[in-house]
Amino acid sequence: MKLKLAVFLTSAMLMSTAFAENRLNLPEGVTVVYQNGKEVKTVGSMRLPDGHNQLVMKYWAIPGGPQSNNDIVESDALVVEFKAANQSIDVLVPKIRRSRDMERFNNKQDIRLQTSSGAALDTKVTALKTDGLLIGRDYAQEMRAFNRDSFNNSGATPVVHNYGQNPSSIRTASGSQSQASVTSMPESMLMYWYQQADDDARARFKAWINSQ
Repeated sequence: MKLKLAVFLTSAMLMSTAFAENRLNLPEGVTVVYQNGKEVKTVGSMRLPDGHNQLVMKYWAIPGGPQSNNDIVESDALVVEFKAANQSIDVLVPKIRRSRDMERFNNKQDIRLQTSSGAALDTKVTALKTDGLLIGRDYAQEMRAFNRDSFNNSGATPVVHNYGQNPSSIRTASGSQSQASVTSMPESMLMYWYQQADDDARARFKAWINSQ
């Protein structure tokens, strides 16, 4: 009987761990175009795994609202990174009343995340810049370059976006076809998982590489 109870409790714990996830609630006008290594197009809400998540978001708005005769304005593509476990998370963006409000949004990279209890999540936000035309962007390719550049410049101080903080530095990444094509799959995976690791794990990884 005790053995059956132990097996049942262990199975329940494993199942609860396996299905633990986050729910991200997106406001009107915000679309997720990249999620943890793949291109997506998500509005409304989405489910995300526990731990570190890396997204690319875009924000579209009509200054003054749909009843106005203003044209749609759109934000830069913003890389949003955060860690969470089994949370319901709201994405907060300011209202766009004038066209220059979107310019201010881009300059401040003013995307905020908070849990359903109102607690702010530490969030790193960086603009994903690219050269040339912006039609038909390949976000998966651009993010491979972004993560590669972040890996190569791992000694740089990360930009953490908290409530009350406005990061001034912006990391750029090139969407060059020739640059992305020389990165092998194992190399891309190493770069991706390095981005997911905490500072201690990164330090151990660097020490291991230097010992080889």
